[in-house]
This record gives sequence, structure tokens and C-alpha cells, in this order.
Amino acid sequence: MLLGKSLFSKAVLRGAHGMYGLNIIIGNSDIKERKNLRDILTRNGYHVAGEAADGYSAMKLIRSLQPDVAILDSQLNGQNVLDIARISAEDHLAPIILTTDYNRRNLLDKAKEGWVFGFIMKPFDEEQLVATVEITAVVYKKIAAKEKQVEDLKYQLQARKAIEKAKGLLMVRKGYSEEQAYKWMRDQSMEKRKSLETIALAVIKTYHAKVN
Repeated sequence: MLLGKSLFSKAVLRGAHGMYGLNIIIGNSDIKERKNLRDILTRNGYHVAGEAADGYSAMKLIRSLQPDVAILDSQLNGQNVLDIARISAEDHLAPIILTTDYNRRNLLDKAKEGWVFGFIMKPFDEEQLVATVEITAVVYKKIAAKEKQVEDLKYQLQARKAIEKAKGLLMVRKGYSEEQAYKWMRDQSMEKRKSLETIALAVIKTYHAKVN
């Protein structure tokens, strides 16, 4: 997903400071550009949690700090920025915004493959930069919430399968009715202070069965 200067900027800025206090990492090999970015970000209420002059240091910072947003220069020395963006996305570390020149359109085309959340063209436009940071942070949080929801549903489904499997085994091996089997597991759960799924998996392990 790519975000540039857009009609959404004024809608998301919510005043001069936007999402005040976001933790941001800067990765840029040019000390003057790093200072310029830091000044713009701090002036707009953001917290620059770390700075890196090369890709390897940037990747280390992103992994250790897991910032709200990481702003990396497309010509960052060391580790390739698109590799950093891919790893950050796959490991759910942080959304990546790239800063780049207009003459690097080939990089922008590659960025469209999905690992980069936004881009900022040089020279930096403060309104564009803040708008891109704002939108990126909001979108990333929504994506993370959706992914958690999906994972929770998968867990609930897996737990339900285990409970149903364990009930069936208890009905066959112990002659319980479905209600008795469920009550037995529930009682075990309360007595041992373990989740119903944990009790179900123990039953399945006892009878050497598998959860389909």
C-alpha cells in the first residue's frame, strides 16, 4: 500500500500534532536529512525513538523497539530497504515509509508489491510527511487489529474442534452421554484451573487421538 500527498491529508491531521506521541525510527545515511526529518517530526509532536545511518542498524532498531512507524531512505546504506520492509511486515514489527527522489521510480514500482506502506518524495514537504505518517499509523493499527481478530477466530475454532473430539472420545471410552462428557471436562477445568481446551487436549493425548 502506497501513500503520498493526498486529499486525505487535512482530514487526518487533526490539528498540528495529529497522533501525538507516536514512536518513530529514522533510517537515513545522510546526517542532514536525518536532522531535517527529526526536526519536522518533533515539531509535530512525534517521538523519534531511534536513528540509524545504515540498513543493518535500522533493522536492529525496528526489531528491538517495534516503533509505530519507521521512515527509511531508499538509498540507505547496507541492508536493502525493501528487504527490511518485507521482514518488518512478515514479522509484524512496524509499517515502513520510504523517502525517495523522483528519479527512483523503479523502486516505487517494486514498493507497490505490498511491503511498503507509504512514500515521501524529496525535498520533504512537512504537510505530506505528517499526513503520510498519520495515515500509515492508522491503517497499520487497523490491519493489526483485523489480523488479531482472525487469529482469535482460528484459535477458537481449533479449541472447539479439540473439545468436540474429546467429548466423542469420552462418550466412546467411558460410556458418557454428550452432556456427561462435557460436564466432566468442565469439572476438570475448574478443579485443575486449566482451560477447557487444555483438558480436551489431555483427553485426546490419553487416547492417542488426533484433532482433525
